[in-house]
Amino acid sequence: RRVISPLLDLCNHVHEPHANSEFNLSAQTERMELIATHAIQRGDQITISYGSKPNSHFACFYGFVPMDEAMLEHNRVVVPCSLANAVQDVRTRGQHAGDEGQARFEAARLAELERRNAEAIDRFEISGVGISSCFLNTLRVLLATPSDVGSSEAEWNDFAQAFGPSENMIRVAELSGMLDLKIMDVVLESCQTMREALEEHVAAVEKRIEAMVQDGGSLSPAQALALDYTRAQRKCVRSFVSLLQTRLSLITRG
Repeated sequence: RRVISPLLDLCNHVHEPHANSEFNLSAQTERMELIATHAIQRGDQITISYGSKPNSHFACFYGFVPMDEAMLEHNRVVVPCSLANAVQDVRTRGQHAGDEGQARFEAARLAELERRNAEAIDRFEISGVGISSCFLNTLRVLLATPSDVGSSEAEWNDFAQAFGPSENMIRVAELSGMLDLKIMDVVLESCQTMREALEEHVAAVEKRIEAMVQDGGSLSPAQALALDYTRAQRKCVRSFVSLLQTRLSLITRG
């Protein structure tokens, strides 16, 4: 629920640990209360946190995009990555399996991929620190070997239990082992492609802006917001690629 609250609406956003105030709706008085959480000196700006929301929410409802590092965890970027060809490869391997056991394993894998509608997946979300769990767990099904799932045929037929539902975003620090190493390689390649596209886009926009300013023009509020949004996306992807490369290095050294 969203409301317009006179006076409170004048408070600017600062990420939660650094805001000097907070507000809440008092059930006893049925009033909005603004409460200081830090010492406030005369002349200081009163700040509150608007919450841990993605770039798109801030752009849509507040008309700006936070650019501070602390917001990277909450900002989301959609990265194109189709799984359709990989699912077809699984189908082909099952049809040409060299032995009956491998054929049954591939059939179980394909059944789980179809349950997840994997062929329709053409993108995934990242934050500054995590990967969307739906995509990640589908990749685990695609890349797993029988030993990753379990040693028995009963376990092969229960991929859902082996790679079940989890949190909306899985932190990179939670990934380890050879299967996750293969997964991170796939994700990293897609994210690097996304990063290159964002770098080129932002550079082109900034070049047009520089030319516009030299000609005496200026950015409209909508243009400035769009630029801030894209810069924040770029920062998020840069952070995630760096984090992923660090994690891969730690795993391979370990």
